[in-house]
Amino acid sequence: MFTLKLLRKIGKILRGGATTREITLGFMLGMMWGFIPGFNLSQFIMLFVVLLLNANFGFMIMGLLFGTLACFGLSSVTFEIGYVLISSLQGLFTSLHNTALVAWMGLDSYCLVGGVSLGTILGLAIGVFLGKTVVSTRERLFKLEGSDKMQELNNKWWVKLLLFVAFGGKLPSKDDQEDKKHPFFRPMGLGLIVFVALVLFVLEMFLLQNIMKSQLEKQLTRANGAEVNINELEFSMSKGTLVMKGIEFTDSSDLTKNAVQIQDIALDVQMSDLLRSRAVVELLKVDTVEFGVLRKSPGKDYQDEDEKSDKDDKAKQEDKEGEFDLNTYLDKAGKYREYYDKLKDYLDKQEQSAEAKAENKPVKVTKADLRLQAEKLGFLNLRASELYQKTAAWHVKKTSVNDIKSDDRAYTLDISDLSSHPVIVGKPVLANLSDGNNIEAKSVLNVHQLNAQNTLTVKVSDLQRKEDIDFGEDTAAILRGGDMNFDLDGTFTAQSLNLPFLLKIRNLNVDVRPGKKVLGLEEQDAEEILNAMESLDVKGEFLGSWDQPKLKIDYELLLKRVQEALLSSGKKLVKKKLDAEKKKAEEKVRKKADEKLDKAKEKLDDKLKGLFGR
Repeated sequence: MFTLKLLRKIGKILRGGATTREITLGFMLGMMWGFIPGFNLSQFIMLFVVLLLNANFGFMIMGLLFGTLACFGLSSVTFEIGYVLISSLQGLFTSLHNTALVAWMGLDSYCLVGGVSLGTILGLAIGVFLGKTVVSTRERLFKLEGSDKMQELNNKWWVKLLLFVAFGGKLPSKDDQEDKKHPFFRPMGLGLIVFVALVLFVLEMFLLQNIMKSQLEKQLTRANGAEVNINELEFSMSKGTLVMKGIEFTDSSDLTKNAVQIQDIALDVQMSDLLRSRAVVELLKVDTVEFGVLRKSPGKDYQDEDEKSDKDDKAKQEDKEGEFDLNTYLDKAGKYREYYDKLKDYLDKQEQSAEAKAENKPVKVTKADLRLQAEKLGFLNLRASELYQKTAAWHVKKTSVNDIKSDDRAYTLDISDLSSHPVIVGKPVLANLSDGNNIEAKSVLNVHQLNAQNTLTVKVSDLQRKEDIDFGEDTAAILRGGDMNFDLDGTFTAQSLNLPFLLKIRNLNVDVRPGKKVLGLEEQDAEEILNAMESLDVKGEFLGSWDQPKLKIDYELLLKRVQEALLSSGKKLVKKKLDAEKKKAEEKVRKKADEKLDKAKEKLDDKLKGLFGR
C-alpha cells in the first residue's frame, strides 16, 4: 500500500499543476526547515511559512528530509558559516537576541544561522533543477498524450491499469493545467495558520512541562559532562513557579553513582524575562543534597576522555624548603581535582569577560576554543555567548540550600547573585556554608571586576576528626584522629592563591612513614616523642599559581612549638624511662638475690647432711 501511495504521489506531481515556482519554493523551505537544529521558535515560524505560501507540499517533505540529514552530516560546515555571519554582523545578532520573543528563535546557534543560510542556497538551486525537470517531463507527457500511437494504446486494458496505478486515471490535459490559477499565497493559508496555532497552543499547555523537563535535562547534561535526570517537573505560568523533584547528576568518573543528588528544587521565576529567553530567579530553594549515591542504572558519559586525563604535562618546578607541589595531593583526590579545575576555568572565563567589559568590547570566543567544545558537545550545541550584552542568560538572586549531607553532617548554603554572566549583573557572588556547629565558610567572589580580589574565610572549631590528614608520600607523618581547629583567611585571583591558615590539633596520634625522619629523629623515636605531645600547631599557606599551587609550611614555627611541647612532655618521657630502668634494675636485683638465696640454701642442705651423716 505504501508503494502504491508513493507512486501516486509522484504521479500527481507529474499530472498536477505544480509550477516550477511552487516546486522550488517547497523544496527550498523544506531544506531551510531541516537545517534548523533543536526545539525553538524558528521551527514554528517555518511551519507557518509553509502553510501560508503556496509551496508544493510533496517537495517540501522531500526538502525537509534532505535538510535534516544534512543538518547532522554538515554540522561542521554550517558551524563555520554561522561563525562568520555572527562575527561579521554581531551588532545585528546581538540586537535580535536581546529582543522579546525573537530571542526564542535560537539565533545564538552557529549551526542554525549557518544551516538556514546554506539550506536557502542549496534548496533554491536544487529546487529550481527539480522544478524545471518536473515541468519538462510534464510537457513530454502532454505531447505523448496527443500522439496517434498513444491514443491507440489508451484503449488497451493494461495501459489503463498502469495509468490508474501511477496517476489514478488518465494523463493530464495541457488545457486543464493552463486553466488553473497559481497564487503565491494559499487562499486558506491564514486560516490554516490560526487553526494550527490553536492546536499547538493546546498541545503546548499539556506538553509544556515535558518539553521543559527535556530541555533542562539536556542543558544540565551539557554543563555536567554526564547524564542528568529529573524525575518530576511542575511549572505554573500564572504563578511564575517551577518545582523539580529527584534531580540526579551522574558522576563522570563513576557512572554507577550520582556526584550530586537533590530531592527538591523550587524557583520563583520572572515571567517577563522568559519572553527574552532569560531566566531571572528571585528565590531558589533546594532541599536535601547528597553525594555519591548509587544510581538505579549507570548514567551516560558525555565528557571527553582527554579532558578527564591531565595530559598537559607542565614543567615541574623545584620546591623550596618548606613547600611541596599541591598537585601531588590533588591528583590523588580525583573529585577534588575536578572541582579545582572547574573553579580555575570559571575564574579564567570571568576574568576574560571583565577584561572585555573594561575595553567596552564583547567577549570573543575563538574558533579554536569552540572546536574544542564541539569535541564534547557537538557543533549543533555550540552557542554564541558573546551575544549576551545587557542581561545574563540566567540570574539567581538568592539561593538557599538546606540539608546538604556529607560525612555524617548536615550543612546549609546561602548564595546571592549567582549568574551566567557576573560582569553583566555587576554584583559580587556571596556564599556562606555552615553546619551550625563546628564549620563555617564564607566567600566573596568579585568576578564582575577586572583583576578581582576574591576572599575566602574558613573556620573550624573543636572538630573531632574521623579521617586521617595525609598530604601524600612527600610528607613524613600521617595525623590520625584528634580534635581540630582550623582558621583560613585569605584572597585569591584568577592567576594566584594567597590563603594563609593555622591548624591546631589536640590529642593527636601520629604515624611516621617507614624509613622517614621527623626533625632528624628516626621513625620509632619520632612516633614516641610526637605522640607524647598533647597538641600540635601548624601554620602554613596555600600559594602560587593555579597551575602550580603550593602548600608552604612554617617549619620554624612548627619546630619551636614542637620544642616547647617536648620541654613540657620531656619530664614525662624521662620519668617513663627512669621508671622503666628502675623496674629493670629491681628485677635484676631480685633475680640476683634469688640466685644467692638458692645457693645459700643448697650449702645449708649440704652441711646438714654431713652433720647427721646422711
